[in-house]
Amino acid sequence: MTKKALVIGASGLVGSSLSRLLFDDETYDKIHILVRKSTNWIHDKLVEHVIDFEQLPFSSGIFQVDSIFCCLGTTINKAKTKEAFYRVDHDYVLDAGKLTAENNAKFLVISSMGANPKSMFFYSRVKGEMEQDLQKLKLPSLHIFRPSLLLGDRSEFRLSERLAAPFSRWFLKGPLKKYKPNQAQSVAQAMIHVSKEETLGFHIYDSTQIEKIAKRTEVTPKS
Repeated sequence: MTKKALVIGASGLVGSSLSRLLFDDETYDKIHILVRKSTNWIHDKLVEHVIDFEQLPFSSGIFQVDSIFCCLGTTINKAKTKEAFYRVDHDYVLDAGKLTAENNAKFLVISSMGANPKSMFFYSRVKGEMEQDLQKLKLPSLHIFRPSLLLGDRSEFRLSERLAAPFSRWFLKGPLKKYKPNQAQSVAQAMIHVSKEETLGFHIYDSTQIEKIAKRTEVTPKS
């Protein structure tokens, strides 16, 4: 039996990897994506929805799928203000979670290592509040992925990522292994694998668990 998937934030680092892997996955026969502007992708499985995310609460029909992958996220630099950052990384994600609950679908979302609603760091606190508020929705199947620093092919240059790769190979070992950066494709592979499992309830996957799951399902997209 084939299924339908929805990727929210499909043009981002993890979202684009995840979408392309789903195109080649026989489990899913329709891949809906929600984006701010068209990706110009062409694929038989693809159904693209270009929306204003402020209107997300009125998009219930799009959420009538089996699995929803939420890859939304921004940075303070891009958002410009803390309020705008919170809107994307908390409010939009929570809106998506509410629509998922209405449609009784599986919700898989990217958070971050160190997410904690009581953190002294704004970024980690927002991620923690997002996780906490999603849990209150009583989703039938909620899966939260907490990667470390994400690596991959971005459109913009990020010095921290360029420096992290060689540093992690030499110094992040043993008990520090959980701080090693995650490749975006590894996160995408882990999310897809978990989406196929008949697992109910609330689950969190840290960076090392993400890598273990990804290694079991390593696939290179054809598209």
